Amino acid sequence: MEPTYIVNALPYFGKDELRPPSQRLSDRIVLQLMGPYLGKGTNVTTYNFFTSWELAKELKKRELALLTW
Repeated sequence: MEPTYIVNALPYFGKDELRPPSQRLSDRIVLQLMGPYLGKGTNVTTYNFFTSWELAKELKKRELALLTW
């Protein structure tokens, strides 16, 4: 098994005033954390709580692949 690393973190302070009402909180978190990697052609692995069809479509537009664990 390969080692895993945390490469980015985001503290949760409660309600996100900048999140559009139509966007799920979990989708917003993933997109924020993956900001430095958008357009780089990498994979994103998420737990099922952070996985949605809308997120998968948005990541595909930004050249990232979504894998769920």
